[in-house]
Amino acid sequence: MIRWKAWTAAALLALSAGNLSLAGDLDAIEAEVQEIENSMPALAPARVNVYVNLDVVPSAYLNTVHLKLDGRELVSYRYTERENRALREGGSHRIFSSDLRGGAHELSASFTMGDNGKPAGESQTVRISTDGAQTIIELLIADQDGSRPPSLQIRVW
Repeated sequence: MIRWKAWTAAALLALSAGNLSLAGDLDAIEAEVQEIENSMPALAPARVNVYVNLDVVPSAYLNTVHLKLDGRELVSYRYTERENRALREGGSHRIFSSDLRGGAHELSASFTMGDNGKPAGESQTVRISTDGAQTIIELLIADQDGSRPPSLQIRVW
């Protein structure tokens, strides 16, 4: 019985010593991770504003504009006749405004024209990088002379 108690006490002391060295290893790893995190630059969120502008013949009718950010549906906006008139007269519509986390993003835009809502032109995609500065994105829907369907141009300011 004494032998068993001695062995148990020795085993418990060995485990305690092992746990102390393991705790020291964990502290060292935690300190190293903290040092790495502190050395990495933090990417600040940035304000992103997306505007829609229209430069088409007076008879053209903008039906909807769809935006996706990083593959997820962001905005789907349907325009009224009054909004179309304002856009044709030189107005601008802010369709999206928000803070985005820092880093690279992919913005996709598409639109439909006419009362039937058929897609016109192809969707366009642009990569943007937010680094704490404000980003302005213009979606310009334009046609040359009305003989061809309008096209979408994305400009990042």
